[in-house]
Amino acid sequence: MGAMQHANSNTIYLDYNATTPVRQEAIDKMSPFLYHYGNPSSSHVLGDLPKQALREARHEVAQAVGVSADENSIYFCSCGTEADNWAIWSAISGYRRRHPDRMPHVVSSVIEHPAVLIFLEQLHGLKLLEYDLVPVDSEGFLDLSELESSIREETCLVTVMHSNNEIGTIQRFSDICRIVGNFDNVLLHSDMAQSIGRAPINLSDMRIDMCTIVAHKFGGPKGVAALYCRPGTELHPFLGGGGQEQGMRSGTENVLLAVGMGEAIRCACKDIESSIHDMRSKRDVLFELLNEKLLDRLNRQGLLKVHGPKDDEYRLPNTLSFGIKSIDSRIVIQSLREKVAMSSGSACHSGSASGGGVLNAVGCPIEYQMGTFRLSVGHYSTRKEIETAAELIVDAIEAELNK
Repeated sequence: MGAMQHANSNTIYLDYNATTPVRQEAIDKMSPFLYHYGNPSSSHVLGDLPKQALREARHEVAQAVGVSADENSIYFCSCGTEADNWAIWSAISGYRRRHPDRMPHVVSSVIEHPAVLIFLEQLHGLKLLEYDLVPVDSEGFLDLSELESSIREETCLVTVMHSNNEIGTIQRFSDICRIVGNFDNVLLHSDMAQSIGRAPINLSDMRIDMCTIVAHKFGGPKGVAALYCRPGTELHPFLGGGGQEQGMRSGTENVLLAVGMGEAIRCACKDIESSIHDMRSKRDVLFELLNEKLLDRLNRQGLLKVHGPKDDEYRLPNTLSFGIKSIDSRIVIQSLREKVAMSSGSACHSGSASGGGVLNAVGCPIEYQMGTFRLSVGHYSTRKEIETAAELIVDAIEAELNK
């Protein structure tokens, strides 16, 4: 896997949308904090270095997404799921305080991560909110007219992912920001887990109130994420306790992981246009090899469906998702599991015997859903690995087709 070794160095890794290898720069930055054990909240000398390191990590995250570190708008937490849950909880908490006799309403989309969809359903079951899900078209783009018509007097939050982890659709977010901005007192949150390091993100230029940033999607460690909250936006605590993170997220800060996140996001975003070009080139080589050896023939036979946007501007530069009619991709993936690491969709709900929610939402026929492969390249992918993986994947699919 290029310069970075993984658990099985004979396995070619093409599942960067599930998680990414930790960058060596982040490992080097974290290493001292295996030994610097001071609590950043402590007033004695052993708290000084962890406190400074936490401040610097927060600055790196803020700078990478285009906001001022002086605004105190970055709040560390444990994972993307917590950040998504927190944004929803904060919005409905604020609404209920202002309108104790009214039911808060949230608008989201049918292709959101389970961290949003399941949490909304849980809160709805507890009679804490009502919500509507906006449909998408066949390429995964939000129906903007439905979005606008779904917002009503009780709506306190719109939460829409910036890019989709399964089919790679990058939403037309300037239009979403414009629509939501026309409504007073409606907050906009976006899960940007897949976009940081893969798309240019400048939150200062976007009308976004909160966004989720996840370290392990851009070369940072697992177990740490951040919630951005725009200055002036009311934020309510999700966890009660000692009042860390400016009183908003209790629990002793994990300095080790926050430092790794700060360094990883700095590396991932420092030359974003070059990184995007590099990822897109690798993905395109992979597709061209697969297409030359197999996919073009299957397409002419009516057996292939490529998922996601037709316009490359709105597709994640590292992501390739396609379905082959009437085969079970899980059999192919299982047959190659020690040689090529890839998936059929989201790692957060993989292994299902039926088609996925995202593919259902875009109207993909079930026979293509069952044969869907998601391949995602990244920083450490090499040309040699891509060529070898393409050959192995073609051979495995051919073997399944010929059964």
